[in-house]
Amino acid sequence: MGRPPNNYSDTQKSAALIAYDICDNNAVRAAAWCKQHNGFAVSHDQVTRWVSGVQINEEIREIAKVKKGELSDKFEEIAHLCTDLAADKLRNKDESIAFEKLMTGGAIATDKMRLLREQATTITNAAITDEDRLRELQELMQRLRQRQIEAQQGQVIDIEPEEKID
Repeated sequence: MGRPPNNYSDTQKSAALIAYDICDNNAVRAAAWCKQHNGFAVSHDQVTRWVSGVQINEEIREIAKVKKGELSDKFEEIAHLCTDLAADKLRNKDESIAFEKLMTGGAIATDKMRLLREQATTITNAAITDEDRLRELQELMQRLRQRQIEAQQGQVIDIEPEEKID
Protein backbone atom coordinates (compact mmCIF):
# COMPACT_ATOMS: atom_id res chain seq x y z
CA MET A 1 0.00 0.00 0.00
CA GLY A 2 1.42 3.34 -1.05
CA ARG A 3 1.82 6.41 1.04
CA PRO A 4 -1.08 8.93 0.98
CA PRO A 5 -0.47 12.12 -1.04
CA ASN A 6 0.87 15.25 0.66
CA ASN A 7 -1.36 17.69 -1.24
CA TYR A 8 -4.36 17.91 1.05
CA SER A 9 -6.99 20.62 0.77
CA ASP A 10 -7.78 22.94 3.65
CA THR A 11 -11.14 21.14 3.97
CA GLN A 12 -9.39 17.77 4.33
CA LYS A 13 -6.96 19.16 6.90
CA SER A 14 -9.80 20.64 8.93
CA ALA A 15 -11.72 17.35 8.65
CA ALA A 16 -8.69 15.52 10.05
CA LEU A 17 -8.53 17.94 13.00
CA ILE A 18 -12.21 17.30 13.69
CA ALA A 19 -11.71 13.54 13.37
CA TYR A 20 -8.90 13.78 15.92
CA ASP A 21 -11.31 15.38 18.40
CA ILE A 22 -14.09 12.89 17.62
CA CYS A 23 -11.67 10.02 18.15
CA ASP A 24 -10.69 11.24 21.62
CA ASN A 25 -7.30 12.64 20.51
CA ASN A 26 -6.17 9.39 18.90
CA ALA A 27 -4.37 10.01 15.58
CA VAL A 28 -4.56 6.37 14.43
CA ARG A 29 -8.34 6.28 14.86
CA ALA A 30 -8.63 9.77 13.32
CA ALA A 31 -6.81 8.59 10.18
CA ALA A 32 -9.17 5.61 9.93
CA TRP A 33 -12.16 7.92 10.49
CA CYS A 34 -11.00 10.18 7.62
CA LYS A 35 -10.78 7.23 5.26
CA GLN A 36 -14.10 5.71 6.32
CA HIS A 37 -16.24 8.81 6.80
CA ASN A 38 -14.55 11.58 4.83
CA GLY A 39 -13.34 9.56 1.84
CA PHE A 40 -9.63 10.41 1.89
CA ALA A 41 -6.55 8.57 3.11
CA VAL A 42 -4.16 10.24 5.53
CA SER A 43 -1.50 8.74 7.75
CA HIS A 44 -1.74 9.02 11.51
CA ASP A 45 1.69 10.68 11.45
CA GLN A 46 0.30 13.40 9.18
CA VAL A 47 -2.69 13.89 11.48
CA THR A 48 -0.29 14.24 14.42
CA ARG A 49 1.73 16.86 12.52
CA TRP A 50 -1.41 18.85 11.70
CA VAL A 51 -2.61 18.70 15.28
CA SER A 52 0.77 20.03 16.43
CA GLY A 53 0.47 22.92 13.97
CA VAL A 54 2.70 21.78 11.08
CA GLN A 55 1.26 22.85 7.69
CA ILE A 56 -1.80 24.30 9.41
CA ASN A 57 -2.72 27.96 9.33
CA GLU A 58 -5.29 29.89 11.35
CA GLU A 59 -7.82 29.72 8.52
CA ILE A 60 -7.81 25.90 8.64
CA ARG A 61 -8.26 25.95 12.42
CA GLU A 62 -11.18 28.38 12.01
CA ILE A 63 -12.81 26.11 9.41
CA ALA A 64 -12.43 23.18 11.81
CA LYS A 65 -13.90 25.21 14.69
CA VAL A 66 -17.00 26.15 12.70
CA LYS A 67 -17.45 22.61 11.37
CA LYS A 68 -16.99 21.17 14.88
CA GLY A 69 -19.78 23.39 16.14
CA GLU A 70 -22.09 22.33 13.31
CA LEU A 71 -21.25 18.66 13.78
CA SER A 72 -21.68 18.77 17.55
CA ASP A 73 -25.13 20.29 17.03
CA LYS A 74 -26.02 17.42 14.68
CA PHE A 75 -24.82 14.86 17.22
CA GLU A 76 -26.94 16.58 19.86
CA GLU A 77 -29.97 16.39 17.57
CA ILE A 78 -29.32 12.68 16.97
CA ALA A 79 -29.02 12.06 20.72
CA HIS A 80 -32.37 13.77 21.28
CA LEU A 81 -34.04 11.84 18.45
CA CYS A 82 -32.73 8.51 19.72
CA THR A 83 -33.86 9.28 23.25
CA ASP A 84 -37.29 10.47 22.10
CA LEU A 85 -37.79 7.39 19.91
CA ALA A 86 -36.71 5.10 22.75
CA ALA A 87 -39.18 6.77 25.12
CA ASP A 88 -41.96 6.41 22.52
CA LYS A 89 -41.08 2.75 22.10
CA LEU A 90 -41.48 2.17 25.81
CA ARG A 91 -44.80 4.02 25.96
CA ASN A 92 -46.25 2.30 22.87
CA LYS A 93 -44.58 -1.08 23.34
CA ASP A 94 -43.21 -0.73 19.79
CA GLU A 95 -40.62 -3.35 18.88
CA SER A 96 -39.81 -2.31 15.28
CA ILE A 97 -36.37 -0.96 16.29
CA ALA A 98 -34.48 -2.40 19.22
CA PHE A 99 -34.63 -0.12 22.27
CA GLU A 100 -31.00 -0.95 23.04
CA LYS A 101 -29.87 0.21 19.60
CA LEU A 102 -31.60 3.55 20.06
CA MET A 103 -30.08 4.05 23.49
CA THR A 104 -26.62 3.03 22.25
CA GLY A 105 -26.92 5.42 19.31
CA GLY A 106 -28.00 8.21 21.62
CA ALA A 107 -25.11 7.52 23.99
CA ILE A 108 -22.56 7.49 21.17
CA ALA A 109 -23.98 10.72 19.73
CA THR A 110 -23.81 12.35 23.17
CA ASP A 111 -20.22 11.20 23.62
CA LYS A 112 -19.15 12.59 20.22
CA MET A 113 -21.02 15.85 20.84
CA ARG A 114 -19.20 16.33 24.14
CA LEU A 115 -15.81 15.51 22.60
CA LEU A 116 -16.35 18.12 19.89
CA ARG A 117 -17.35 20.68 22.52
CA GLU A 118 -14.26 19.76 24.55
CA GLN A 119 -16.37 18.62 27.50
CA ALA A 120 -15.74 15.64 29.75
CA THR A 121 -17.15 12.34 28.52
CA THR A 122 -16.60 10.35 31.70
CA ILE A 123 -17.56 10.86 35.31
CA THR A 124 -14.33 11.53 37.16
CA ASN A 125 -15.71 11.91 40.67
CA ALA A 126 -16.85 8.39 41.51
CA ALA A 127 -19.17 7.73 44.43
CA ILE A 128 -17.35 7.86 47.74
CA THR A 129 -17.59 4.86 50.04
CA ASP A 130 -18.47 5.11 53.73
CA GLU A 131 -14.92 4.06 54.62
CA ASP A 132 -13.45 6.85 52.48
CA ARG A 133 -15.91 9.33 53.95
CA LEU A 134 -14.93 8.27 57.50
CA ARG A 135 -11.21 8.50 56.67
CA GLU A 136 -11.66 12.01 55.23
CA LEU A 137 -13.65 13.07 58.27
CA GLN A 138 -10.95 11.73 60.61
CA GLU A 139 -8.28 13.60 58.65
CA LEU A 140 -10.35 16.78 58.82
CA MET A 141 -10.82 16.40 62.59
CA GLN A 142 -7.06 15.82 63.03
CA ARG A 143 -6.27 19.01 61.08
CA LEU A 144 -8.81 20.92 63.19
CA ARG A 145 -7.25 19.64 66.42
CA GLN A 146 -3.79 20.63 65.17
CA ARG A 147 -5.00 24.14 64.38
CA GLN A 148 -6.53 24.46 67.85
CA ILE A 149 -3.26 23.36 69.45
CA GLU A 150 -1.29 25.82 67.34
CA ALA A 151 -3.72 28.63 68.19
CA GLN A 152 -3.50 27.90 71.92
CA GLN A 153 0.29 27.83 71.86
CA GLY A 154 0.32 31.40 70.63
CA GLN A 155 -2.04 32.68 73.35
CA VAL A 156 -1.24 33.83 76.85
CA ILE A 157 -3.71 32.39 79.29
CA ASP A 158 -4.36 34.34 82.47
CA ILE A 159 -4.96 31.90 85.32
CA GLU A 160 -5.38 34.39 88.15
CA PRO A 161 -8.85 34.24 89.62
CA GLU A 162 -11.03 37.26 89.22
CA GLU A 163 -12.24 39.10 92.28
CA LYS A 164 -15.77 38.26 93.19
CA ILE A 165 -18.05 41.15 93.76
CA ASP A 166 -21.05 40.38 95.97
